[in-house]
Amino acid sequence: EKMIGSQKTSARGVWFQHRHKSLELRVTDDAALELWMDGVLRKRRESSDRQPQYVWTNVELNWEEHHYVEARYWADTDQLKLTVNGDTVFEGRLHDALNVAQGLRSST
Repeated sequence: EKMIGSQKTSARGVWFQHRHKSLELRVTDDAALELWMDGVLRKRRESSDRQPQYVWTNVELNWEEHHYVEARYWADTDQLKLTVNGDTVFEGRLHDALNVAQGLRSST
């Protein structure tokens, strides 16, 4: 895996760091959307005809400081959007992000 800005990618999903929390968004083999935080599954949305698939979690940081992480995935166009407190941290095709990571891995 490689860092791309504050994001890492692998064949299974897209990782990003938010302060001291590690988050990963996965699209599973059965096309479910999963949001993991610090290695723990926080939300899972099964595949359906309804798009986008949507998962979210609340991240508690310092004393009473909460941040809201959201992910939306449109499977028919492979578009992924990740936000923290409404600010976009990643937007684009999941497939392209994975290709970038594979290219970086093979060049190191």
